[in-house]
Amino acid sequence: MLASSQVHPSFMAHDEGNYALESRFMLESGEWLGRQTWGNVLYTHGILLNWLIMLSYRLFDLPSLSAEWAVRVTRLPTFIACLLAVALTYDVGRQIFARQRWPYAQAAARLGLLSGLLIMLFSVWTQFSHLATQDIMLVSAELLAIWALLRAEIQRAAGKRLAFGFLAGAMLGFGFLIKTFMVALPAIALLPYLIFEHRRHRHLTNWGIYLGLAAGFIPTVLWMGFSVAEYGPWVLDAMFGKVGELSEQPYHSDGGPLYYFWNIPVNMFPWALFSLVGAGMVLRSPSFWTGLFSFKSKTAYPHRWLLLYPFILTGMLTSFTTKTPYYALQLHPFLAWFAAIALYQIATQPRRWPRRLLSYSFSALGLVVTGIAIASLLIPAGLLTDIRPYAPIGLILGIGWALLPMFMHRPQRWLATWLIPVWLTLAMAGVAGFLGNYSAQMQAAATTEPAASLVRETPVDFVINPQQPPALYKDLIILALHTPHIGQLNRPVETIPTGTYVWVSKEKKVYRGEQLRPSEEPVRDVQSEILAAERESNSESESESNNESEDGLKYETVIELDNWRLIRL
Repeated sequence: MLASSQVHPSFMAHDEGNYALESRFMLESGEWLGRQTWGNVLYTHGILLNWLIMLSYRLFDLPSLSAEWAVRVTRLPTFIACLLAVALTYDVGRQIFARQRWPYAQAAARLGLLSGLLIMLFSVWTQFSHLATQDIMLVSAELLAIWALLRAEIQRAAGKRLAFGFLAGAMLGFGFLIKTFMVALPAIALLPYLIFEHRRHRHLTNWGIYLGLAAGFIPTVLWMGFSVAEYGPWVLDAMFGKVGELSEQPYHSDGGPLYYFWNIPVNMFPWALFSLVGAGMVLRSPSFWTGLFSFKSKTAYPHRWLLLYPFILTGMLTSFTTKTPYYALQLHPFLAWFAAIALYQIATQPRRWPRRLLSYSFSALGLVVTGIAIASLLIPAGLLTDIRPYAPIGLILGIGWALLPMFMHRPQRWLATWLIPVWLTLAMAGVAGFLGNYSAQMQAAATTEPAASLVRETPVDFVINPQQPPALYKDLIILALHTPHIGQLNRPVETIPTGTYVWVSKEKKVYRGEQLRPSEEPVRDVQSEILAAERESNSESESESNNESEDGLKYETVIELDNWRLIRL
């Protein structure tokens, strides 16, 4: 499924495009300590993703790559992290399922496999596993730490116990390199497991964990030390001030304390339903809560604090003023485990009415989706025209779920009928460009003729209004990523050599200097000059493409896009 989205890939401007462009600037400038953007240095996030993208660029020789292969290479670290996270979702789930005194222990391997298959069907997980961002990488580090802790529990040899403890501790330090202070939340959520179950696992006396913590933070300390020596103490202010900035200017704070309680079900439909049922099945057992804070070494649920981990983490995410859908990615492996329990129990239990209810309900939904898809293909015009591109995808999902009642009495086939249509749907969505292909038009404009041959050998400048709307800035990111030789941003026009190509945004006003404050009078309104020259050219009925503004700025318009134009001075 990951490969299907890379048939015709293109960058998403935010945040993937930012990371890709920063990494390219870092590679070309040789400045690897801080994230580089148009000559500015940023210290607001972790640096590990940028380093890995830089490594991919160097290994695969970025200048020799086509536009699509550049996107694939940029996403390679995320793909590897996603595969690791899915494998760990299976194995961590298998270990937890097998070690509890409950009916699911005998089916631990199948439940682990089912959870690994399910997590790739969660829409937010699916989207971010196709993007070069930090979030999937952070989840894989967290899962690797939990996996190492579980492995350390069962080791009798002191050396192996220390080694797995070292790995678990090191992941916290690497997590800081990935996404700085966001790694603190899962670390806090693990504390009840470490404290209240200490008599059983003895992690708090495992010196490997503490050595791993120290070793894991060594790269971070070196990075920050070299950065302060290179750029000054403001680096620490920028890094440690990020938490305060998010608190003062929260994102999606209007969602309120219930943001994740509606956002997760909407983005995970229908799997959130099974996650809720599975969580209820786990938590309803009286023995689960018996002696929760008693420090007993033997209980029916020795890993209950790991099963409560997602609820603790959700509470912390809810209390944080900034709320985004991708913060909840850290919950997805646990939601997959709960969903696997519910689906497996419903498929195999003697009571048939839950299976019948779900089968007929989603079969009806599948028929509705199929009918809408067919209607959009048959009706030439009308309200269904906009959904016609999605019709093949709707047919696959609709027909697949419509078959659910046929396999109600065959558990394995019933489970397969839930999963396979969604897998095929997402794979088709990837091939069709709905996953992984986010800026096809801008990518084509920058990498095909006539632009490709014009800018292949010469640096290209960019001029954009400092108060540009977000859409223009997104276009700027994509154009820059696919420009072989990136020039300068908002350089004073009079200093740009004759013959230079410049991408100019079609805003009302385009200022010449990036240091110019919006309140100051612009030195020159390039857009007005271009429009004035065009009006003069049209009034004289001249067919030539060369233009000249009233004050002598000569240029040639080479390419016209919706919001941008490529001119040659």
